[in-house]
Amino acid sequence: MYEASFTVLSCTGKGTSKGTVYEIAGSDGVKYQTWDANIAAKASGLQGQLVAARVEQKQNGKWLNYVLEDIGLPGTLVPTAAPIAAAPVAAPVANIPMQAPAMPDAEKQKLIVRQSVLKTAFEFVGTVYTGAGPESLSQATEEAFELAGQLFKKVYVADATPTPVPTTPAEVAAVVPGVQVGTEGVETATAPSPEW
Repeated sequence: MYEASFTVLSCTGKGTSKGTVYEIAGSDGVKYQTWDANIAAKASGLQGQLVAARVEQKQNGKWLNYVLEDIGLPGTLVPTAAPIAAAPVAAPVANIPMQAPAMPDAEKQKLIVRQSVLKTAFEFVGTVYTGAGPESLSQATEEAFELAGQLFKKVYVADATPTPVPTTPAEVAAVVPGVQVGTEGVETATAPSPEW
């Protein structure tokens, strides 16, 4: 048995075949249990307050239960005849990196484009199907995914084979229908010089 100090976040009861078990959530991240309605009532009355609690750890198969034996404001617990151990100290946890592993830029860009394309497709199709009702959900979903696939291919096909930009009159004439190269029917003249 040990004493713990935490703020009571909530107190809930759940009926079981053995009776009602009460679960008290503490600010220390532990969910304490008790079968005693009086202890649960005390815990419920102390919600939002810092408390001292007498706790016993009980192994139940692969589970470790934290059973409340008593709870109250700090300094108000009745002393027990048996010595009370200090709260157990958790084993040190290895440092866990808080950043995801680095992703290659190309993969990262592809993931961002994919998410953007999906968002755009679903917003567009959602706007088109506004008010259509739940019976059209599967059809709208299919169309959104199809549109997203087309958009995704457009982005990556465009990147893979860039379209050349016409820069000479001959290149423009080859791309634009009805345009011919040459000056047929146009007279040449010299531009007048400005008089300053």
